[in-house]
Amino acid sequence: MDFTEHNQGDVFRVDAYDAGSIEVAGQTYTQAILVKNNQVLPLDLATCQEMTEELLSELLQQSHQPELIVVGTGNNQQFLPPKLQVLIAKNRIGLEMMATPAACRTFNILLSEDRKVWAILWPTQAS
Repeated sequence: MDFTEHNQGDVFRVDAYDAGSIEVAGQTYTQAILVKNNQVLPLDLATCQEMTEELLSELLQQSHQPELIVVGTGNNQQFLPPKLQVLIAKNRIGLEMMATPAACRTFNILLSEDRKVWAILWPTQAS
């Protein structure tokens, strides 16, 4: 699915997604990514269950924290490990986990509302 949306300044939005890829700011990614502000960080994680407390803590310390993190877990909704959910809650950050297509749309809508939001997205797989 392609999106056409006005890009406000240096904030990166999801331009498109398809089976196996996600496009952000004109760049196509075939792996998990973190989209925050004007930055996309590739993540070497096959599933959301592989994310660790150490990695998430490091990401949260690198820049201003968001008010919400939207997690797109591929074709189907999955959940981050409970320890990570607790870490996010302790930092007073909201967390929404959903399938990647819904996460891409939600992320873009929240950005259009000038919300401080990050997206962690895994590409979907071909059906």
